[in-house]
Amino acid sequence: MTELLPALKGLEEGLGARLDAVHGVVAALESEESHLNSTTKELGAKVGALSDALAPVDDRLDTIERTVQELAGEVRTLRETLVGVKDDLQRTTGLRGDRGVVERARDALTGGNQEQDRPGSAGSGDGP
Repeated sequence: MTELLPALKGLEEGLGARLDAVHGVVAALESEESHLNSTTKELGAKVGALSDALAPVDDRLDTIERTVQELAGEVRTLRETLVGVKDDLQRTTGLRGDRGVVERARDALTGGNQEQDRPGSAGSGDGP
């Protein structure tokens, strides 16, 4: 038993040293955890502030998107209107190759087809 006592004493000292080392590691980990919690809280506050700051930008982007869609619709409508006006002008002036309303009205007032009555035209009789 006397031999066992010094061995137990050495074991106790070794375990005490290990316990002190583990306690140091635990204290360091607790400090790191506290630092991480603090950093996380700060980052959360910054993210919240950034989100608040960007909310008006998001609203503006939504407004811009709606406005662009509305403008695109108006441009489509204008284009369709212009195509219709162009078609009407071509039909009215005879620019499509057929006799338009103006030519037909002139023919009705003058009693003939102006194209045939012009000098040099195929129906005028002035040619060979």
